[in-house]
Amino acid sequence: MGKLEETLQEFLTEAERSSTSAVALCQQDQLVKAIFQVLEEAQYHSKYLEAVCEQLFKFCRSDIEDLQRFSSYYIPTALSLYLRLSRHPATRGSDLSFLEVYLLAAYNIETCDPEGKEVVHSFCVPTLFKPSIYHESVAVPASVALTENALHRLEQGALNAKVVIGPFKEALRLTRDNVHHIAALLMRVYNANISYMPNISREATLRGAQKVISQKAPRIELSPEYLLEVLHCAYFSMFNGQYVLGNETLAMIRLRGQQSLLFEVSLVANAMKQSLLDSKDKTGDPMGIRIVNSSFKNLTKNVLTNASFRTRKLSEDGEDEDPPPSSSASGASRRDVYKTQLHETLGSIDESIEISQVHLENENSATITIHKSSSTSSGKVRKGSLVLVDNDGTTVSNGNGTATSTNV
Repeated sequence: MGKLEETLQEFLTEAERSSTSAVALCQQDQLVKAIFQVLEEAQYHSKYLEAVCEQLFKFCRSDIEDLQRFSSYYIPTALSLYLRLSRHPATRGSDLSFLEVYLLAAYNIETCDPEGKEVVHSFCVPTLFKPSIYHESVAVPASVALTENALHRLEQGALNAKVVIGPFKEALRLTRDNVHHIAALLMRVYNANISYMPNISREATLRGAQKVISQKAPRIELSPEYLLEVLHCAYFSMFNGQYVLGNETLAMIRLRGQQSLLFEVSLVANAMKQSLLDSKDKTGDPMGIRIVNSSFKNLTKNVLTNASFRTRKLSEDGEDEDPPPSSSASGASRRDVYKTQLHETLGSIDESIEISQVHLENENSATITIHKSSSTSSGKVRKGSLVLVDNDGTTVSNGNGTATSTNV
């Protein structure tokens, strides 16, 4: 007996004993993979498919949330398998009641709440005629006459703003008339909880959908609602680690929408395709995040251009400073400070700039004389270096290497 058979035998045996054992088993990745193998590979259908579907049906009807969620992992894969087997000539006469019961149980749970009331989902589309958290309603000016056409337009806009999904009728069998509606609802419920689904479940869902879409003999009829829900799953998967598989599914559905003239499917698929044209992440890594590395050196070069320097006043805090010297000594000291600061600043930008003279005019300004040994013909220092400007914004750094004076 192989490893897969041992895992399935343990699952089928222990799950019947107690719900605690079943919850513990459902947390094993090895079991999750084994059940997907049973659903996807035909060699295990005759021996294990019926027993596995029966156990998943019990989990689906269970009151334990962990068991219900575990059962929901496999609903899209079981749905794809049913659509293929029920339409394929080789298996058309086969007994698929175990798959049918499992899918009907998952569907009927969504048609009514625990109290037995019909489930109806509704939401409002934002409209200019009704206020929302995003905008205020449009006030009708007093000068505008409230004609019959204007009132009808306002009422019509308010009525069309609400979208209602449901109620859904319970189903006793899967037929050609209701299978498309049931398939779309099951996929909608799966997508509503897709963030809880493991990667292996989303991958199996997309693989199963690809098999259904690509089957040619005979070709399986699919509703636009079902294909739109598969697009939802593919889009989520492309941004969460399954880019290649999701992109392949998108291409298949896009082609199917064009061939079958399904305008809703074509519209959404083309929009998704257009949004992904600029993406170059085809390695399967998560999309949607782009990290740009920029060196500090390049950043400072771009920042320190076309700047106007002003001398900084010395600190007025006298705690760490020496007593004020005489006026001549003070002027020489301040001149040295200015010269040192300008040497450090300009030298870090362009080593060819040299300061030869510093003349103090008052407490807040000084005149300096600089030399540039290399320059460009445009009159500015070469790219990445500082361009000195005076107070009125006139560029004063020449391009001929001669001395230039400016106020700083």
